[in-house]
Amino acid sequence: MPADRAAAGPPAGLPERGLTRRRALIGLAVVAGAGLAGAAWELTRGGSPLAAGGQPGRSPGPASRPSASGSAVAQHAGAALWSFPTSGTVTGIALAPGSVFAGSADGRVYALRAGDGTRRWDFPTGGPVQSRIAAAAGRVYAGSNDGQVYALRVSDGSKAWAFRTGGPVESTIAVAGRAVYAASEDATLYALNASDGSQLWGARVNGVAGIAVAGGTVFACGADQVYALRASDGAALWSSPTGAGGSTGIAVAGGVVYAGSNANRVLALRASDGKGLWDFPAGGSVQSGIAAAGGMVCAGSNDETVFALRASDGKQLWHSPTKGSVTSGIAVADGVVYAGGNDCLVRALRASDGKQLLSFTADGPVESQIAVAGGIAYFGSEQVYALKGPPT
Repeated sequence: MPADRAAAGPPAGLPERGLTRRRALIGLAVVAGAGLAGAAWELTRGGSPLAAGGQPGRSPGPASRPSASGSAVAQHAGAALWSFPTSGTVTGIALAPGSVFAGSADGRVYALRAGDGTRRWDFPTGGPVQSRIAAAAGRVYAGSNDGQVYALRVSDGSKAWAFRTGGPVESTIAVAGRAVYAASEDATLYALNASDGSQLWGARVNGVAGIAVAGGTVFACGADQVYALRASDGAALWSSPTGAGGSTGIAVAGGVVYAGSNANRVLALRASDGKGLWDFPAGGSVQSGIAAAGGMVCAGSNDETVFALRASDGKQLWHSPTKGSVTSGIAVADGVVYAGGNDCLVRALRASDGKQLLSFTADGPVESQIAVAGGIAYFGSEQVYALKGPPT
């Protein structure tokens, strides 16, 4: 039976506006062309609920405090080029030439014109869209709490196929070659044929949040392990423990896997065999995305900081205080680090030293992927935003 003809189940209930579950993110920094030369975006986790917590709170936070260097945090207000309202919290953001795609807890996937935010189309699923979405080769891929993975045509939003799993799909959606990778709360990580949605393989892995693919290997953040699976057939290659609460964000660069953990750690693991290279003790649970670029690893934690580590040995290069837990994806582009959090702010920080270049106040906590192209950062809260980045 074709994947998009699977018997329909009862649609999952839609949460009220702004009342989605708070979730850890996983980030994978990507640089791509295809009409978006120099574009950088991150595929973040969208998967399992946090080990603790519940709803994202708008933390009032302390007043601006000194950074590690002793200088006060700069407060330069950024300007939104446009915003587009949805009826639920936005967690998934993806880009294609001229378009921005967003997945919302109102159960829809939206396609917006990148230049002005005009809606091009929207597609209704049967439940909240709380996965991290992806766009590749003329299609947008998203998971829904109705238990399905969807492939939608970029041109008009029509459904190319849908694959039904045994539970809500809240993980990162990763695309590599001719395969789409997604995890379901049925404790299975699926590899699907990108052309028709047929299942290539399924691996029993519990609590998968983030997924990254590199060098013919699928890396997944599980409930208490980072897993490496062979991309061709799903065979287990290695696993490495992450501590209580499991792993959150994940990125792969230069033969190294970088993962955040709810056990207040950032780990560096050798991609070939999972051997631990270094272990950084963060001041709180690391529930943000992870971005690896320019010899640095950037992340945020629940101790209200964004920080940069040296990729080679995990030494902290800088940290920048926020006023709430850092819960968004992390993006690095044009020498700028972008991060959002439960203080409803998105910050642009200078990658070299963490100095805050600008901040922007959204209408709610920022938990989405952050995508950057042409000096513009796209992200979501209760709305989808396009934010002009700082001069570089």
